[in-house]
Amino acid sequence: MSKNPFQIYSDKPTTVDGIYSQAEVGLANRNSENLLETLALDITPTGCHYLLNHFDVPLLDPKANRLEFSGSLETPFEVSMAEIMTLPAVTMPVTMECA
Repeated sequence: MSKNPFQIYSDKPTTVDGIYSQAEVGLANRNSENLLETLALDITPTGCHYLLNHFDVPLLDPKANRLEFSGSLETPFEVSMAEIMTLPAVTMPVTMECA
């Protein structure tokens, strides 16, 4: 990956403690809780999952970027979004928790 996907945020206005920019206030709704009505459901509807974003969301070109798996792997590898999209979809009930 040659370009920094966070570069678009480099001109973001800086703030001081206790003072929030208009952009920060506008983005505050990105960190939201579940709706009370969804607590009665066994399965949370896809659009109702909780969101918690601590950082800016990078703008990535799925054709130009690859996902790298490395570290404690015997054989590191990379995959493209096109390769990921060819994999079969799997649906399973799971419990998710936000720490």
